[in-house]
Amino acid sequence: MEILNIAASALASAGQAARIHAYNIVNANSVSTNNALGTSTPFKPQAPAFSPIVNGGGVAVFTQQIDQPVNLITETLGLITASHQYKAAADLLRRADEMHATLLRTFA
Repeated sequence: MEILNIAASALASAGQAARIHAYNIVNANSVSTNNALGTSTPFKPQAPAFSPIVNGGGVAVFTQQIDQPVNLITETLGLITASHQYKAAADLLRRADEMHATLLRTFA
């Protein structure tokens, strides 16, 4: 069933987006040091980039490097949004399972 694939990809994408935002929050004040040159550069956050999956439907998440400092408010809002996306995908999965069970009962 395509709906199950779509719901599963939505769950995975929401989880990946949450991990990206959490990673940015944890590393907000981190710096990386280039030992060869002895220079320090601030942490460069990543941003989730959502892309539709053409065959079978669904969505995938990729990461993009951004050249701005971490904005804790934006990252926290990203975590909240990912949480809502995850809940919506879980609800879609639950509804698809209910529809599948209804179809089986109807034709069995």
